[in-house]
Amino acid sequence: MQEKKEWKIFYLGHSAFLIECPSCTMVFDYSEDYLVGDMPIWDHKKPLYVFVSHKHQDHYSRKIFEWAKEMESVTYLLSNDIRMSTTYMQKIGISQTAGRHIFFLGRRKKYRVQKEIVLQIEDDTEIQLKPPYEQKEELISDKPVFEFETFLSTDAGTAFLIEIDKKRIYHAGDLNWWTWKNQTKQEKEQIFSRYKEEIERIGKRKIDLAFLPLDPRQENDFFLGMDYFIKNTDTKMAFPMHCWNDYSVIQKLKEMEESSSYRDRIIEVSDKQREFYI
Repeated sequence: MQEKKEWKIFYLGHSAFLIECPSCTMVFDYSEDYLVGDMPIWDHKKPLYVFVSHKHQDHYSRKIFEWAKEMESVTYLLSNDIRMSTTYMQKIGISQTAGRHIFFLGRRKKYRVQKEIVLQIEDDTEIQLKPPYEQKEELISDKPVFEFETFLSTDAGTAFLIEIDKKRIYHAGDLNWWTWKNQTKQEKEQIFSRYKEEIERIGKRKIDLAFLPLDPRQENDFFLGMDYFIKNTDTKMAFPMHCWNDYSVIQKLKEMEESSSYRDRIIEVSDKQREFYI
């Protein structure tokens, strides 16, 4: 009898997660400054894909480019607000080895990844993206590893919707229904309109794993983005993030009447509860 393959999800802190699935490993929004505990050990023989939604310090660390020294195959999929010239990369110590595997992504775009090749899909045309440094040899792969789509954040950068190994993963980055005390009524309406528009782009596609902001700084409105997302998408499991180490907001939401239809789908992450299997 063939052994059932498990998916491993590891909470790294703030908005960062590591996902080890059958075909590869993915890391989202790693920030060394917000890492809780130690980095998990994962299979370095699998390809590693590093997603960064935007350049804010709590979502991005240059430490990720050091992983290219350790990995047989690593690909960096970065929001284009992080775009760097080769001169700047040399100045800050990013190696050419890493630079040959960096790809900058636009918003509201579709991509196909074939091992270390990244193709942007426009209508029925595929455009191969070029890294800052030319790759030493031509890479050929006929089999797509996975496809993903990007969305326009309500703050900075992008969100990701990924289809891989028969599952669909969503990482919001900073795409959220952000409300703050000093906002005018018009500003609040505008941010909700922008958020609603992006979630409507997802539609009712089934999402197996969603990583969503739940930010206590929003005070009484802390739950609005997650609540709207889950109620307007077909989401199976929701992982709260961006909690600024205040994990009490997770239980607070689960106790609210608003979450009665989905509270059993909210996964309780914390610096003590970091490892999950599906």
